[in-house]
Formats: sequence, C-alpha cells, structure tokens
Amino acid sequence: MASTNKFGLSRNIPENIKRQIRREAGFGCVVCGNAIFQYEHIDPVFSESREHDPTRMTLLCAACHDRVTRGFLSKSSVLRAKKNPETKKRGYSFGMFDLCRVPPIVKLGAIVARNSRSIISAGGQSLLQVKPPEETGAPFRLCARFPSSNGAEAMIIEDNEWKAGVQNWDVDVVGRTVTIRERHRRIVLQITTTPPRLFEITRAEIKFAKAALKVFDGSYELTNGDGSSIRNVPMERIGVYEHPNLISFEKNGTLVVEEGDPNGVSFMWTRTDANYFPLHLDFAWAAINPCANCPCNSGMKFSSCHGRFLRTYNSS
Repeated sequence: MASTNKFGLSRNIPENIKRQIRREAGFGCVVCGNAIFQYEHIDPVFSESREHDPTRMTLLCAACHDRVTRGFLSKSSVLRAKKNPETKKRGYSFGMFDLCRVPPIVKLGAIVARNSRSIISAGGQSLLQVKPPEETGAPFRLCARFPSSNGAEAMIIEDNEWKAGVQNWDVDVVGRTVTIRERHRRIVLQITTTPPRLFEITRAEIKFAKAALKVFDGSYELTNGDGSSIRNVPMERIGVYEHPNLISFEKNGTLVVEEGDPNGVSFMWTRTDANYFPLHLDFAWAAINPCANCPCNSGMKFSSCHGRFLRTYNSS
C-alpha cells in the first residue's frame, strides 16, 4: 500500500486533526459505537483527497469500514451517522477485553495481583475486581470504575466490556493500549492488555478522602491521608482468589494495603510512612521465621521491626 496518494497526501494524519475527529465522533465508530476504529475519508475517498479535512472524515470500526468497501453501507449513511454518532446516543464508546478461563494477572506499576478477586476498593465500594466465570468454560470477568479529576468516570469496565464516556477530552486506542486524557498532555488513564491474561494499568490516579494511588511509567505511589507516602515498593499478591482487597481507601482517609501468599497468609499495613514500609515483601517467609532479620534490611529481628506493625491471619 502506497504511503501517499496521487496528490502526494500522506496517510499519516496530523495528531491535532485526529484528535478533532475522535472528539466529534465520540471516540468510536459513528455507526455502531465500537472504540476500535479507523479514520475514514468519507467524500472524497483518500485516493482522491488533497488534504485531511476533518469535516469530511470520521471514525469507523473495521467491520463497518468493510461494509462500506463491499457496498453494504453507503457513504450517505456514514455522513448521517457522522452528524449523529451512535457513541453520543449511548454516551460512550465501547470495547471488549479478552480474558481467559484462569484468573488474570493485573498490574499497576510495580504492584502485581495474581489470583485476586478484589484489588482496589474505596469507602467499601469496589473500584477494581475480578469476578469468577458465570459458567464452566467461560472467562473470568473484569469490573472497574476509573474516575477523572472532575469526578466523572473516565472509564467503566463491566464484565470485560469497557466504556469510555464521550465527556472525556480525548480517548485514543493505539495497538493494545487505551489512553484517556482530560486535557492536553494530561493522561488520566492508560491501559495496555496482552490477551488472554495480562491486564496492565500503566497510568492512573485514584483519589479518595485525601488518600491517593498514582501509577505512572511502570511505577506507583501510595499517599495516606496524613501526607505520608511510599513509592515503587515491589508488591505481589499470589494468594487465594477470595482474599480481601489488596488496596483499600478507608472513609477516614487512611490506606490499608494487604499482601498474601499461596498459603493464604495475609499481612495488613495500617501505616504508610516510608520508615515502616518494607523495601520488598518476603513476609510470608518472615512471619514463619520471626527471629530472622526483617526483610526491610534494618538489621533488626522481624518480630522487633515490621512484625510489630503487621496483623497476620489465615484466610483458609
């Protein structure tokens, strides 16, 4: 496929024009609402275009684009849909995440949750969880709500179907990555998936009652209501599926972070200042060997160091 048409117009559309088209289309196919889209030159077609004119372009998913190419969908119907996009009728564009029949791996920066049901909650309400299959052979179901800074929901995920609201400033899908911006150069949410198991949040900011979780560039930062914080402590839960929340935003503004191991032992932190957070999480072993040195490398015995601030219990 040639990179330019007969008039020398490149197939590469300038970013500002693509953003204008996405916003006017409601961030999805104007015919069906699918968020996995292509940029469509309506009239004239690309081969006859001398410029990328957003007033003559829109978004179509691959299926609707193929219907146009094969003659099952007319250009006049696409023009009508451009004026009244399906996305704006619904209030969102949508897509599906492909998950398999084993619990997905959920990553938030250096936080990794395997075989976990509830991952983040706020005020007793789940913000990110993995539900079991509805029937034998069906996939696990991802559910989430990601708020933007103005309180609106940037994205909702219901049983693996994700919905991005048309009120967002920008929603873009490139490859396996969904990026939502609330203004220029301000990413509020970025998700990359590797089907059928890995779900990775690469950029996000969740705030609740003065506490916050920020995920950015493979890192994360947890901030408590008192202003104390930690950053990039490797945190991995490999535990029983029915474990409590990994990260809980409490109504009083504090954060509770829990960690589990395959034997169902969990540890709860009720403090988040750096002096009491471990540099790594070998606590399943340390709890069984309380006279061993603490994994935080303080040189103190575990029972005299982090062991004083951890509550352990068996979830079996």
